[in-house]
Amino acid sequence: MKKIILSVAVVASFLNANAQEIKTDVKAIQTAATTEAKTQGSSAIQSTLTQLIGGINPTALTSGNTAAGLLTKLSTATSTGGSYGPVLGLLANSLSTTSFGPGWAKLKAGYADKAGKAKTAVEVAGLASQLVNNLKPNAFTSSFNKAGLLSTLAKIK
Repeated sequence: MKKIILSVAVVASFLNANAQEIKTDVKAIQTAATTEAKTQGSSAIQSTLTQLIGGINPTALTSGNTAAGLLTKLSTATSTGGSYGPVLGLLANSLSTTSFGPGWAKLKAGYADKAGKAKTAVEVAGLASQLVNNLKPNAFTSSFNKAGLLSTLAKIK
């Protein structure tokens, strides 16, 4: 009986001594997983916004705005570690009003502000989907795959 009690005491002492190390390891794993998910989400947003900007018909942009200029802004956001939301707001403001369907009128007023405040990949993906769904078909180039882009945006976590 003394051996069992002693064995239990030794095991309990070992677990107690290593509990903090185990907690630290678990926290490190959780942090690494969160960082990886954010990195993947950010990379997916960058790629998806690049596709979106490249798929905009040049005639859908207002005077003085170009896909190249928008891609430069996207690249700047990428290199500075900034959010992609403001670039999405800039894109929305760069499109002519005739490029949008009737549902956009209700969303337009607060869209750029929401995009500017979007910090996560999920927020930006949701706003990008909203923008794409409110654009008329002629706002896109003929080779643009709207369904594919929306599918990619829906998968961003």
